[in-house]
Amino acid sequence: MGSRLLLALTGAAATLVADPPQNKTARQLFYAEDAPTPPPAAKPVKKAKKATAEVKKAAPTPEIPAPQAISAASGQESSRPLGLRYSLVELQEGSPAEVNSDKVFRSGDQVKLRVEGNREGYLYVVTRGSSGLWKPLFPSAEIAGGNNRIAARRPLELPSTQHAFTFDEQPGDEQLFVVYSLQPVKDLEELIHSLRQQGERPARPINDSLVSELRAVYSRDLVLQKVDAAQPLTDWKPENAVYVVSNSGSRLVADIRLTHR
Repeated sequence: MGSRLLLALTGAAATLVADPPQNKTARQLFYAEDAPTPPPAAKPVKKAKKATAEVKKAAPTPEIPAPQAISAASGQESSRPLGLRYSLVELQEGSPAEVNSDKVFRSGDQVKLRVEGNREGYLYVVTRGSSGLWKPLFPSAEIAGGNNRIAARRPLELPSTQHAFTFDEQPGDEQLFVVYSLQPVKDLEELIHSLRQQGERPARPINDSLVSELRAVYSRDLVLQKVDAAQPLTDWKPENAVYVVSNSGSRLVADIRLTHR
């Protein structure tokens, strides 16, 4: 089974950033901390005026923060890059190990998807099997009671900590579509809830059209970096993972295709 990463480049509007800001890689942006906030500039000392009458006439009104200053302060958090790290974890003789995203899997192999965000946010994962139907994988009632809000820098294993994807004798493709957002994605949450409630015959299924729409909108300006253990070590330890970072938005998406040989 060959695993390839497809980074949401299907839509015509999708854009992959080849040169990250300030020449930082996606991994560096993922782990970057907040830039230190500079201390406020000292206010200039006003010179005393000689004429008391003139002071009364020109009495200053109470100082009100400028609207743009308020906007900048409230937007400071959203200016940070939003990043996602994910990897394929294979159970090798019962022990989990991150493997190259291009690894070829065979029947009987067991693998998990490990996902980690660099900020608190909301995670959605849907899968598309050989039947062509999309089904929700996360949020799941088996994990945190169905709560899909994830903490920053805390890895999450899917389908769950107790289960793994096991490939049978039937070859075929399995797709996973990931949405990571700072705020809940209302439409997607409603569809997933509908699927959970109505079982195998939902009134409003998650279809290719919806996935394509999300992919086209939230795949703009993404920085991608694939890291594998064979690469020369520089500023990180050996690992097998893929980093996806958005510099200009509060949401990002990623496609993963698992091909069973």
